[in-house]
Amino acid sequence: MAKIAFLDTGPLVSFIDKREYHHTWIKSVFSEIDASLKTNTAVITEAFFLLKRSNRGEEGLMKMINSGFLEIQDPFSSNQRFVLDVMNKYNDVPCAFADANLLAMFENDKNS
Repeated sequence: MAKIAFLDTGPLVSFIDKREYHHTWIKSVFSEIDASLKTNTAVITEAFFLLKRSNRGEEGLMKMINSGFLEIQDPFSSNQRFVLDVMNKYNDVPCAFADANLLAMFENDKNS
């Protein structure tokens, strides 16, 4: 079975933006990962927003997407109830829309 790593916004932005505190560390982690990297459109949206302040950050993300380095899914369209239920259940802790979509991706992958 192929290994999969689900990628959230923080590591993605840190990988692209050299000014990020964890940039060097996450680059070394990514170089050692022997897995397909999956994320979702909500994570990509957050990353584009955060990388606006970075010099050529958006360009770096576009290159990463075009290279096929990431598999980008849109789980919300087929998992609306699950995503919204997760957000409601964890409304007392940081659980953004992107996070709930990552959980939906994990659940879908686990059940396939």
